[in-house]
This record gives sequence, C-alpha cells and structure tokens, in this order.
Amino acid sequence: KQMAAAQQQQQQAPNPGASGGSSPGTSSSSSSSTTAARVQGVPQQVWILDSQPGSVSVADDAPTSVGRIIQVINNIPTPLDGRQELYTLLQQKGVPLPVAQWLGTSLVPAGHQGNSNGGSSDGKLDWLFDVQGAAALYHSYRVSSYWDVFRCPPPSVTIHMVRGELSDRWTPKMLEQLIAAVQENAAAAGKAPGTVGQLKVHVLENAGHWLQADNPDGLKALMLLCIKELS
Repeated sequence: KQMAAAQQQQQQAPNPGASGGSSPGTSSSSSSSTTAARVQGVPQQVWILDSQPGSVSVADDAPTSVGRIIQVINNIPTPLDGRQELYTLLQQKGVPLPVAQWLGTSLVPAGHQGNSNGGSSDGKLDWLFDVQGAAALYHSYRVSSYWDVFRCPPPSVTIHMVRGELSDRWTPKMLEQLIAAVQENAAAAGKAPGTVGQLKVHVLENAGHWLQADNPDGLKALMLLCIKELS
C-alpha cells in the first residue's frame, strides 16, 4: 500500500521541489536544471553549497579540497572496524574532526553497498559510495563551467548559492564573477519577466567550505526557510 501511495504521489507531483549538490554534486545539480527545462520534472530550487560555478584550476583548488579528501579516503584500507577508526585515520591526515564525522555517515556494514540482503556479520564498515566514482564526479565538476546557467536559470527555477563566510575556495576573481552574475540575472529578469529564473546568493556565518559540517544548524535553517516557499 505504501509503495502504491508513493507512486501515486509521484504521478500527481512529478516536479521535484529542490535539488542540491556540493562540489561533485554541483555538476549534476546544475546540469539537471538545464536538461530538466526541456523535459518534465524541472526542480523549482537548485542548491549549490559553496562550490564555484566555473572551472577550477589545480592552482586554485584549496588544500582542503574534495579532491584531496578523496585521495585520502582512497588510501584508507577497508573494511574498517568502526567509525572511530576512520576518525583517527582522517585526523592523522589533517582532516578536521567535524568533516571526518560527516564522512563517517557514509559508512555502512561491509557488503551492504547497494544490497540490503547481504553484508558482513563481523561489524566491519565500508563506504556506501564508490570512491572512484566520486573522484570522476569531482573531476567533472572542476573542468565544467555553469556561469551561463547562473546568469539565466530556466524559467521557474531559483538557484540558491550558499557560500561559507570563512570558505577558502573563492578567489577575488570568482567573487567578482559571482556578483556580476547576480547583477546580470536581475537585469535579464527585469527586461523579460518570467523568461528566466532567479539567482540568490547566501553567506552562511561561521562556516568554511564544509557547510554541513561547520554549521549544520545554520544551513538547515536557511534551507528550510526557503523550501517553505514551495508549499
């Protein structure tokens, strides 16, 4: 009954209310807002969490970047005895504890990845996601540019860019581009109302790049406030 009800609800409301991403997820979230404009299912809100819309060179990539984190976790042998072992190994590599704890939420019983019927009975943990796949997504994010999407989102779509107040990811040039994108979006909307979506930029206090680890309560409050606009 629950499955039938869920399917019926999906048919009645095919358009997703919101989608979002941070670094690797940014590419898929931004591209989905453009492709969805041509098919049924365009999201009303797209959330980008402290991730640059333009391509990011290796020189501009911060030392605490997702790329470095992926390299670190790729070198950690799995399965692990528990989350505390992960925290210790990551902190030894310079990963802050809040980030390590957030990464720990992606550990599942070994053997359960994509298969709820299998798994190890010895309590060991492994990654829920494919580390190599995450690396490929991050590379796609670094070499892609979505400034055009930011300037002119599809109609009825609002892009929410959340930048960490203390983030080290934004060069002066990137910040200038972001301000210019907001201004160009407002100008385009003023000239032809209803033909382009909106771009809104938020600054999350007391947060670096890892918004969900540095200030989870603030991020939750911000997103809930805006998502309520959908109802």
